[in-house]
Amino acid sequence: MSRETTDTSNFGNQLPTGRRSFMVEKVERKTGKSNSPFYVWSLSYQREDGERDHGEQILLPNMMGPLLRVLNCKEVSPNKFDWDTEVVLGETFMATVDFVADKKDASKMRQQMTDFAVSKEESATPF
Repeated sequence: MSRETTDTSNFGNQLPTGRRSFMVEKVERKTGKSNSPFYVWSLSYQREDGERDHGEQILLPNMMGPLLRVLNCKEVSPNKFDWDTEVVLGETFMATVDFVADKKDASKMRQQMTDFAVSKEESATPF
């Protein structure tokens, strides 16, 4: 066993607050302490200066339904999706990023993504 020191105050690259279009660069499924899955969405977005930047959003499965619908993933039954993390690469969507107090510890802020919608930006996947 290797001893580690982990800073949990800020996971990955934060996204800027506000409403904008995002492009999916990578989606990685991970497992938490209690063997519960979560997904790390690596996203790119256009900054105000026109350059593209990158950030990450962590989503639990129960938070992903609206996003998977916007990305046209197959809903095989209500709120159950059959999708591939590779197929959504290059897809775009609109969302609002905000920071909210943690429900268990109000002194900690958590990045939250809501209000998913179809993006006006062209996706990288030709259809």
